[in-house]
Amino acid sequence: MREKGQSLFEIIIAIAVIAVALTAILGLGTQALGNSSTSQKRTQATRATAQAMEWIRAERDTSWDEFVEQYASTSGEVWCLDSVQLGWNNKGPCGPGEILDDTFRREATLTVRSGDDRVVEVEVVTLWEDRGETLRVRTDTALTDWRRN
Repeated sequence: MREKGQSLFEIIIAIAVIAVALTAILGLGTQALGNSSTSQKRTQATRATAQAMEWIRAERDTSWDEFVEQYASTSGEVWCLDSVQLGWNNKGPCGPGEILDDTFRREATLTVRSGDDRVVEVEVVTLWEDRGETLRVRTDTALTDWRRN
């Protein structure tokens, strides 16, 4: 005669299956939260990069000659733009303490185009660390003195 009910072995198997399912669900949830955080930081970095590029364009419009002479070179001048209040006060790559919003390093490289000093090539890069990896948002453009014919 067979008794009705669950054996201890069946209960252990059921608990193991539930544990594996819960582990998978928690892993997916953790990964989704991490991806959401990365996406949010990428959005902030994109905004910081665009802000710096617009500021550099405005600086170009103030005085083209000063812009080229003081802030660009044929070998490429690197500037750390580590502040919300952008300025030309931090020449060189960003160091360890030069971080924007406790997360990002933002640098601009201004290079006078070889053979054509009427063009300055600008690259702005915003970098941050996320889950042990260095991520970046980069944009570049070529600026000219649009007021001259």
